[in-house]
Amino acid sequence: MLETLARSPGRYTPYPADPQVSSIARLVRHDGRPGGYVLRQDEQGFRHVWETDSQAELDELWANVGQLFEEFHCDVESQATDEENRPERDEPQIPELPRRLDGDGYDWMEQLPRGWVPVASWGRDGWDLGSWPYAIVVEYRNAEQGVYAVGAYVEGDITVQRFERATDQYEAIDGIAEFYWRADPSRGPQDLPEGEGLLPHHRRPYAGGEEQRED
Repeated sequence: MLETLARSPGRYTPYPADPQVSSIARLVRHDGRPGGYVLRQDEQGFRHVWETDSQAELDELWANVGQLFEEFHCDVESQATDEENRPERDEPQIPELPRRLDGDGYDWMEQLPRGWVPVASWGRDGWDLGSWPYAIVVEYRNAEQGVYAVGAYVEGDITVQRFERATDQYEAIDGIAEFYWRADPSRGPQDLPEGEGLLPHHRRPYAGGEEQRED
């Protein structure tokens, strides 16, 4: 029988708590006589009282409440498992650069897949980048999907670096440019700092010709 709680509570037996379960149930037995009531709070915060003077009905009701909680637990665990097993969204793919060819770097550039572009000049004044056809730097940019990459061809050996931001891609090319400019000063700026590092005008893409681009 369902009615509002109108008498002092008797002996309490809390149902095991679980942080993932929003419902709360509590069993209260009558003092000195059979039966009792089950106090339950549902997922929306409403409280209900099931009361009976029969010990058998009370035990059966409490068992049913436990079964409902067990079914709820199973649903929660199943949802958690589904989330864990849900495949991660595939990362946007970068077209693979061609590997070793019988020809030289010029032949390799002719085989570049769509999206890859050779970078011949770098910095404010468009200083030489790399040493064609032996050392070539190429870039891939897909701003819509947030994919950027730098590829390097060095006498047939290929390396690729992937980035999520254009600024990281620029920094990678800054480092490559500095390496080759210090190896052959005639190809780069004449005001390189002593030791290591670049000045601001040595960095970032050449702003003229085909190297002009948006961040």
